[in-house]
Amino acid sequence: MISVLFIPAGTERGARKAGLSYLDAYKLATAKVDMAVKFFLGRENINNPVVHYLSYNYLVKPYAELGPILKVQEEAYKSWLADPFFKTNRVRVLFYHDLKLSFESLPPSYLWAMQELEEETREYEWKRLSVLIGHGRRGESNWNPSHYVIHSTLGGDKRLIPPNIDLVIRTGRSTELPGVLPSQTAYAKIYTIGKSIIEIDASDLSSILEDFETSSRNSGR
Repeated sequence: MISVLFIPAGTERGARKAGLSYLDAYKLATAKVDMAVKFFLGRENINNPVVHYLSYNYLVKPYAELGPILKVQEEAYKSWLADPFFKTNRVRVLFYHDLKLSFESLPPSYLWAMQELEEETREYEWKRLSVLIGHGRRGESNWNPSHYVIHSTLGGDKRLIPPNIDLVIRTGRSTELPGVLPSQTAYAKIYTIGKSIIEIDASDLSSILEDFETSSRNSGR
């Protein structure tokens, strides 16, 4: 099985290139993340995709700038809650974030949407979708399970720590890892898609997976 970390980036650059407002671009980016999530979850050889959904740099932006982005993501969580895809495929959704930072930076409605999605998918165990919120701060240490999610009852469950990552896929032009899960990505293979998140499609993801699987076999993995 392959563990994938997906880092959607380049929304604002894509907005400028396409002549879109930032709000419209973030709506499109959210739809592309939804596409990618379902693509990964629909693959038999991928069991626990991880999405870096809201970076630390965004989380500490002024709320006037961050608010519209949060609203779009909050609506995405609600759509996942109602989407039969998650029930049919028994996908458990887990959020990994620093509780203190989240309560300082995120509105109650956003936190409630996260909590409701976790609670409603708690009994699903066929696959897991791990969502990272606020990761990527400079000097970030290895994942600390004591900082985990809204539910303190889940905080001590070591089985819920994000998996070691085999493959990192990042959209946008940057080839750098933004300090996300440094321990879990230590031996991961990194692919950069030379497009912003709003420009990608499933064929980009398919090409990367095909190349990864071929190169993995050639390297003896």
